[in-house]
Amino acid sequence: MTRRAGLDRLFLTDLPDSAGALCSSPRGERVAAATLAGSVIVLDRSTGAALRQTQGHSGGALAAAFQPSGEILATGGQDR
Repeated sequence: MTRRAGLDRLFLTDLPDSAGALCSSPRGERVAAATLAGSVIVLDRSTGAALRQTQGHSGGALAAAFQPSGEILATGGQDR
């Protein structure tokens, strides 16, 4: 992920595959990217650093949502 100075925007340029879904944590401190390769990456919004990455789906990951507390991230995909 690239962060451009002076802009409150995130540019996701270093994902391993195209994003099937993006979501922000309730307080906005983290961004989750669910990729079409099935991986899910949680990024720190202020630094762009990957906080966690997992290969959780055997098919593409197409949905992601944080629980209102921000502690749990649910994802959905093309698993069979």
